[in-house]
Amino acid sequence: ITKWPSIKALSFNAAAERYGALYLCDALAQFVVQYHNPGLSATEVEQASLTVSLCFRKMQVFHKLKFTLDDAQDLGMMENIQDVAHARLQRKDTKGCTVPGCFDMVLVNDGSGGASGVQGESACSATPRHQFDE
Repeated sequence: ITKWPSIKALSFNAAAERYGALYLCDALAQFVVQYHNPGLSATEVEQASLTVSLCFRKMQVFHKLKFTLDDAQDLGMMENIQDVAHARLQRKDTKGCTVPGCFDMVLVNDGSGGASGVQGESACSATPRHQFDE
C-alpha cells in the first residue's frame, strides 16, 4: 500500500456518491461477522450482520495498491514480481470531456486455496482500498 492515503477522511455517504459503493456499510458488517464466525452460512452471516454497529463514520482511501507476486508454483523458477493496481475516478480532461473511471482487476487469494488453481481465489475490481478511522 502506498504510504499516504489519496483521501484522508471519506464519509460512507461520499463513498456511495463518488465510487458507487452503495452497500459498503453492509458489506463491511458482513465481513466482520464472517471473519469472527467463519462457519456461518451466507444467510446466517447476513442475518447476524444486521446487529453490527460501526463505531466510525469516515475512512482513509488509497487509489493505488502495491503488491508482490510470489513464485506462483514454488518451483524456484520465477523471481518475485512487484506490481500496482490503480483506481481512477471519472474526471474531466483539459478539453472538458468526461473521462470514465478505470479500475484495475486483481485476483486475490483468501488463503484457503492452493499454490495454483482457482479455489480460494476471488476476482476483485481495484476499487479504492479503505482504511477506517475511529
